[in-house]
Amino acid sequence: MQNKNDYITMLGTGNALATRCYNTCFTLHGEKGVLLVDAGGGNGILTQLEKAGIRREDISDLFVTHAHTGHLLGCVWIMRMALQFRYSLRVWSHKTMHLKFKYGLPLILLAQIAFMYLISEK
Repeated sequence: MQNKNDYITMLGTGNALATRCYNTCFTLHGEKGVLLVDAGGGNGILTQLEKAGIRREDISDLFVTHAHTGHLLGCVWIMRMALQFRYSLRVWSHKTMHLKFKYGLPLILLAQIAFMYLISEK
């Protein structure tokens, strides 16, 4: 039987090239926590969560469906927040995504740091 406290919150419904809405991602709320499915294309996920009234630390699980940037890059920010503010976050994906996280995510983070350094030099 479905719990009446279980619900979904759409954080984005756009595609990878969306400019007037956010990339497709959503949260599933249940008695055991909040599952974030994908996280969109960048740090805009933090704004979307704030607009929806969802605290980052309430997200217990993150499921990444596939490696397109419109689903993946926001995950960098969600994981960064979990590490920075020291709260638990379980990350789920299929085997191919696991390998991308293991080997590709550090490169994404390094590129992000390099970009921030370059624009701060201007």
